[in-house]
This record gives sequence, structure tokens and C-alpha cells, in this order.
Amino acid sequence: MPSRLCPMIALASLFIAANSALGATRIVVSPTSPPVAAVDVAKLYVLGKSNVLEECHAKLGLSLRPWNGKAYQDYRWVHKTGEAVAFRMEFPGRAGIDRVVLCVWDWHGQIVASQSFGPGPVDEVAAMAVNGYGTWLLTLDAYEGKELRSRLLRGFSIVPDVTAARRDWRRTNDYFLGSCFFPRRYYRWPPWFYRDRAPYPDLTAKDAVDRVVELGARCGLTVLRTDYFGCFPHKPTSRNDWPIQDEVYSLLRKHDMQADMKVQLFRDSFQGATLKLDQKVFRRWAADMDYLAEHLVKGDNSSVFMVELGNEPAHHEFWAGTREQYQWLVNYGTKVFRTAKPDLPVVHGGTCPPGADLAMRRRENPEEYARVKAHQTAWYSAFSRDLAPAAQWWPYHFHGALTKDMTDWRKAEEGAVRQAGFTGRPFVQTEGGSCAWRPDREVTSWVEVMQKILHSWSNGERGWLQYSLVFHAKPGRNTDGNGWTLLHGYVLSPRFQYGALAALVKTMAGCTLDRILLNQEADGKRTLLTLFNHPKGKLLAGFAQGGKAEIALRTDARRAILVDPMGNAVPAPASALTLGPEPIYLLLEGATNVSVN
Repeated sequence: MPSRLCPMIALASLFIAANSALGATRIVVSPTSPPVAAVDVAKLYVLGKSNVLEECHAKLGLSLRPWNGKAYQDYRWVHKTGEAVAFRMEFPGRAGIDRVVLCVWDWHGQIVASQSFGPGPVDEVAAMAVNGYGTWLLTLDAYEGKELRSRLLRGFSIVPDVTAARRDWRRTNDYFLGSCFFPRRYYRWPPWFYRDRAPYPDLTAKDAVDRVVELGARCGLTVLRTDYFGCFPHKPTSRNDWPIQDEVYSLLRKHDMQADMKVQLFRDSFQGATLKLDQKVFRRWAADMDYLAEHLVKGDNSSVFMVELGNEPAHHEFWAGTREQYQWLVNYGTKVFRTAKPDLPVVHGGTCPPGADLAMRRRENPEEYARVKAHQTAWYSAFSRDLAPAAQWWPYHFHGALTKDMTDWRKAEEGAVRQAGFTGRPFVQTEGGSCAWRPDREVTSWVEVMQKILHSWSNGERGWLQYSLVFHAKPGRNTDGNGWTLLHGYVLSPRFQYGALAALVKTMAGCTLDRILLNQEADGKRTLLTLFNHPKGKLLAGFAQGGKAEIALRTDARRAILVDPMGNAVPAPASALTLGPEPIYLLLEGATNVSVN
């Protein structure tokens, strides 16, 4: 066993000694751990089963929680190098359940450690000896014979300290990294939104927001998109939530986080389909705009990084009025906020491909789908024509994988706004997630998102927001949007993308875009290699969707360091780079010239 693992193994051994009253298991993993052969467990996803739902685990009494040797450490799934990492597994035993199995999966989807226990009761501490950075997926299974009855999924991360990197990123980088976040819901939506329980029964809303913002900062994010805290002006009993907003923004400042301030637009500001205002409704909304401009936007110490007005304007879920009404409110809000701070980016709600909100209708009623899609296409065409000339940034939403269809739509969207007179940096990806809607997607969705970030930055865009940081809807792996998140709802354990973001921020802090060296597409698969300016020289970042791609390089670098997707660095030759689907980085120290041979 390599000597570099010994300190972590010693720490795990001490932890086991401290928990001698409980069963204890020591598990050693590293970024290069080989897969375990012949593990008798189900695949990561078993078709047609609901056994991954939280209700199933609760019914059986299956539990896996962070443990510090004396007490549970709920929500503490993210660690720094050198910290003790342990989890307590509990299962009271149930008729028919004959074994419980813990597995550790790496970000390639391989089982790298496994431990089987008897039929129960089980009360065991797993002390992890981890060498290197990364995020790992834990599964705790209950089997009845060969049948998987329940699979509990959690994640844990060992990430670098990105405190200094975040400061450098904000000061130097020409691209921002953030996430959508819905803090008002922590205070105001239960019990409707959370069904039959609060998301964190042992935390106040303030403590929960504090914990989530801290986790966002620890993976390197610098911007969070917040809810709208104003009133719903068409509802006489609705009130704004300025005290809650003040509390949330104080927590953002505590963790050196800036805000993308989301503002809601209301079609009830108008009379029918006209531009004639309903003065009572409009005045209530306008008063809230004035308050936000004065109390959050104005001044040099403002935490507001940008303002978004509305959301997905051509789509029925978010806007029921006319295009002209939407544009009128965008223009009004833009004037209010830029008067308060002239250089503040103020953007409309992100656009998305026409028909994106009509998936069910496409299958059930193709003719209706075609009609509505054509309407949305014309809507966005006129929208670009009217708003592009005065726009600072052009926001758009990009959900799912980096496919040819989506990149073609992005090119067409950029062409439309350029033709309309837009001269700024064209795009901001204000929603950019990919859904882990079933467990096997845990090991593919993170790759899709990291590819999209690199593609976005390489094409000169201004930034990206994850959709979303965390949801707290009905527990489960496949319900209520939980698959889109950076953190697993309710337990706040990280997905693979969490470690990948921390690695990107640590590796690329201080970088600015130089140029794309290689951008090829064949059979719908893209190979991208981009050169960035780095404080120590140059840095290459790239991926090959279709599999392995061998790239020969010419450079005057004095030394090369290869960094894997989770931030683990090793010396490497400067003359070649092998790309695969997972984005990787090659730091070329002292380089002034780099080209593809």
C-alpha cells in the first residue's frame, strides 16, 4: 500500500478505536482506486423500481448519517483533506431482509469499496481513509435474497480550500460561476411545498440558508440567484418579505457571495392584452422596484451582482401576458435599477428553445405542439429585435447535454441578437443544469454540466448558473426536480459535480480566455480543447465526447501538470494530452506559446 495513504489510514484506525462500542469498518479509497471485482449488488439503477425513494428507506429503518465518534453530524458530507470522515449505518432488521451492503462508487461509476453485513440489526461505523480530492457516491442496500428492496444514496466530498481561489476568481477571471437558489421558500412555503415535513426539522430557516450558502461557497461558487421577496401586487393580502430578504443577504455577505437578484414580472400590471396600466397593481409593483433599487442595488457595498427580470418569457409556465407587456416591464425595471447603479448588469429572464416546455404535448398532440412552437419562435424573433440593441448580456437556459441540437440553437440565437444590433459579450447561461433523474444518471449528468461550462466559457460567454443548488420538495431520487441539483435535497450531500466544480475553481482561478485550439464535431460528438491565460503561464482545458482523443502539442512550457476532473494533480509531459468525456486540465508553467501539432 503506498506510504502516502498511511496518515489517513492511521486517522481511520484511531476513529475506529474511539467507536469500539459499535461495529466498525475501515474503508480506504483514492482517486485511483481500482474497481472491486465481483460485488454481488444490483446495478446503479434497477429499471421500474421505486426502491430509491426516501419513503422506502424510512419504512425499513435504513439509515446512513455522518458521525463524529460521539454524535451525528447531519448535513456534514463535505470535508477538507485531513479531516476525519465517518458514517454511521443503522438497520433494525426486518423479516425477509437477509443482508445489507455498503458500496462506494467513484465518479466513473465504478464500485471501489464494498462491505456486506448480515440480516440485522446493523449498527456500524464506516471510517473512511481518503487520499486525494473527489466526490464519491455511497449506496446502502437492503436485499431480500437477490431482490433489492431499498437503496439509500448519499454523496461525500473531499475538496480543496477554495477561499483564496474564489477571491482571485472574482478579481481576475472573465467568467462567473454560480447557481440558482430559492431561500424565500425556507421561510414561507411550508407546509405546502414541503408536503408533510419541514426540510430540516432540526434547523431554523436562517440556519438552513446559512448551511446551504456555505456549501455553495466551499465548491467555489461566487453568485447565487435569489427569489423575489416583493409582494404579489395583484393579491391584496400579499406582503413583501423585506426582513427575510435582509437576513438572506446578510448570510450571502457572510460567505462572500454575490446575488443575481431575481425580480418577478406580473401581467396583472396591465388591463387585458393592452399596454394600459392597472394603476393599483402597477404602483404596488413599482414601489417594490424602488425599494430594491434603493436598499439593495445602490451603493458601492451592494451584494447584487446582476438583476434578472422575469423568466423564460415566451413560455406559458412563466408569462401569461403579451410580448409587448413583458418588454415594457423589462424596460421599466432596467431603467429603475440602472439609475441606481449605471454599470449594473440588468437582463431579461433567460430564453430557451421554442417548444422546450411542451414535451408531453409533443407526443400527445403533435399538431398543437408544432403550432405553439411556431408561435414561440416568432415571439423570440421579435423579442430579440426589440431588446437586443440595448442589452448588456443576453441570458439563455441550456438544460441537458451538450448536443448538436442545443449548440445549433445557441448559434442561431446569437446570430439573431447580433443581427438586431447587440454588440456586447453575447451570452450568459442563467440556467445550465442536467438532470440525474435516476441513479445511473449520477455518473453522467455531472460530465454533461462540466462540458457545458467549458463550452460556454470557450465561446466567450460571461458566466453560468447551475440549475439548481438544492431543492427541498418531496423526498426521492426521481421526484419534484431533485435530479437537477448540486446537493441532494433534505440531507445536503454532494453530487459528483460538487467536487468537479471545486476542482475547476481551484485549478483555473485567475484564468482568462485566450482562444480555442481545437473544436471538432463528428457524428454529433464534440472534441474541444481551449487555451486559457493562467497566472503561472498557460492552461489547457478540454474533453472528447466520443471517447479517447490523442492531442499532440507544441509549447515552450518549462513544466506540465495534469489535473484530473476532481483536482488531483500529477506531473505530465507537455507534448501530448489525452482527452475523454470528462473535462481535464493541463497547466503549462512558464508557457508563452501553445499550439496543436
